[in-house]
Amino acid sequence: SANAVNPGVVQSELARYITPDAGEFGRQLRSLLRPLLDLVAQSPEEGARTSAMLATSSQGKLSGRYWQSEQPASSLDGLLPGPVQALIPDFIRGKMTSTSYNPATWAALWRVSEQMVGLQPGEAAALAEK
Repeated sequence: SANAVNPGVVQSELARYITPDAGEFGRQLRSLLRPLLDLVAQSPEEGARTSAMLATSSQGKLSGRYWQSEQPASSLDGLLPGPVQALIPDFIRGKMTSTSYNPATWAALWRVSEQMVGLQPGEAAALAEK
């Protein structure tokens, strides 16, 4: 199976690599943002929880899904943190489109992928039957 997982904002040392050449400005920016990140970021264990659940449970056999917080989610759900999403009125959320669930987008991506790897249209399906 193949799934996409959004671990959310996770406390890590990754931030130190974002602005390594920014000198004093980078250090000050990181020290300013660190308290904010500490409020919203999960521990590495919490961030890994969904991946671990998919790897060790029967739910991981549900292929082709986008997962967040140990459950399938719309890929739009991952755009904004939950508290911010709650502020978006329903009539606006209803107008937001989810291209990751659009069959026409899937087909277009498949065609481009075939071209990029040098397959002729339909050749991948013939290979899968073997």
